[in-house]
Amino acid sequence: MGVFETVFRKLDKVLCVYLTDRETSSFEMKNERLLFLLRKAIFKTGYLPDTRSFRVEIKKNGKRGMKISFYPASYERVILKPLVFMFSTLNGLYDAAEKVLGKNSLRIFKSDLFFCGGYILIIYPIAPLPDTFLKDMSEFGAFRGASEIKASYYEEHGTLLARGNAVEKLCL
Repeated sequence: MGVFETVFRKLDKVLCVYLTDRETSSFEMKNERLLFLLRKAIFKTGYLPDTRSFRVEIKKNGKRGMKISFYPASYERVILKPLVFMFSTLNGLYDAAEKVLGKNSLRIFKSDLFFCGGYILIIYPIAPLPDTFLKDMSEFGAFRGASEIKASYYEEHGTLLARGNAVEKLCL
């Protein structure tokens, strides 16, 4: 097993654990390890769960890491309307990722990146984003709207660059 850098974050009723490991392919999630991480996350964040039953979601986070989310069994995730942004340059997209998206990554369920006359970033939030989010993002790119129709248009006509975890890849 490699060396881990563990980051704990809390959003609403969800605890997230970010692990980076040089050899994640050899890392096996066993119940004891998950329980240890859950206890440590509760201790580090001061989170007091109102339940003893959790759902666990494990996703790859970049090339060498993983994100483990602990959801209370009663937690219902609601995905809000997709937000569509267009960036004329990669520099604008990377600046937005560094200065705005990284701070809000826990509120994003998934994100896709396309090229269609510019770089199109589609964000699917699961929690309300801060009031300043659209203003902050518009410093780097143009807000194209919040609708399934716009997202579908770019999915159909754009060239796919990253599916599902574009924000996580940009924030590495």
